[in-house]
Amino acid sequence: MIDVPVLIVGGGPVGLTASILLSQHGVRSLLAERHPGTAILPKARGINARTMEMYRQCGVDQEIRDAGLPVERTGLIVWTEDPGGEEIERRVPGRATAQNMAVTPVRNCLCAQDYLEPVLRRFAERLEPGQLRFNAEVTAVEQDAASRDRHPHRPSERRRDPVRAQYVIAADGTQSAIRRMLGVTMIGPEAVYDSVNILFNADLRRGRRTGRPRSTSSSSRTCGPRS
Repeated sequence: MIDVPVLIVGGGPVGLTASILLSQHGVRSLLAERHPGTAILPKARGINARTMEMYRQCGVDQEIRDAGLPVERTGLIVWTEDPGGEEIERRVPGRATAQNMAVTPVRNCLCAQDYLEPVLRRFAERLEPGQLRFNAEVTAVEQDAASRDRHPHRPSERRRDPVRAQYVIAADGTQSAIRRMLGVTMIGPEAVYDSVNILFNADLRRGRRTGRPRSTSSSSRTCGPRS
């Protein structure tokens, strides 16, 4: 039986950050992630200033910035008819406006999740007393009057390692299996929309266009590429 004050289920940005914060406060924790490693797809990439403030307090902000896009390549959204075609509109996102930037000494950061997670993992693994276990899936949940038991399951070894924890952090995504096991529901509708992510590599440098935009309107209409 593994006895630990806090069990973290999920090794994405939330779980890894929780491990870092607990270790820096001297709290033992065990992180269990069902995948063998960190993210292999970009997923989310925008990190707001408030989050970067937290990472600066942790001491990992510069490593994240080094892994992300240089600041001169951020702060603008551009819509075009095609990569080399006429520009439709460009906007500065709200989080990058001068008004919002004036309230914090920390800049936003663009660092895709497949670059962010390895940075957080390396940082978390350097700290104590937190422990990280990848390829370990939590498959069952039991709760008694004094504590909660979790059972990380290692698919590759086909064996169970029972874990007793006082607290559990369900950092296993928006469709959290742990929250469902515990009967914890979301406020409001869960199925807001469906989306599909498509990842492909393309050299767009030949089609780059640097001319003036056709429109610089700040209207609320939604623009996007033509299908």
